[in-house]
Amino acid sequence: GVQTCALPISEDDLEQAAIRDRALHTIGNLTLVNGSLNPALSNREWEVKRDLLGEHTVLYLNKELLDTWDDGKWDEETIRERGRLLAGRIATIWPSARTFSGGN
Repeated sequence: GVQTCALPISEDDLEQAAIRDRALHTIGNLTLVNGSLNPALSNREWEVKRDLLGEHTVLYLNKELLDTWDDGKWDEETIRERGRLLAGRIATIWPSARTFSGGN
């Protein structure tokens, strides 16, 4: 038969995996790409994604992403940092619902 060896997983490892999983599904980890590029990027390492984006993107959003985070590091902290940057821009570009409705 086939034998498997399961390594013990600590509580810290499980917590780190949960933190990583939550970060992956936030605005800081998202960008816009065309339909043909999207499957090529899916679930790839940052270095591969960075190279493919650099070769095929025309969007300022992606060019800035590549220029700002070109050190090979893409982790929870860089995702949060980019998320804060994008959220700040969103808040200045689009008026809040309160402002839009004319309320005080």
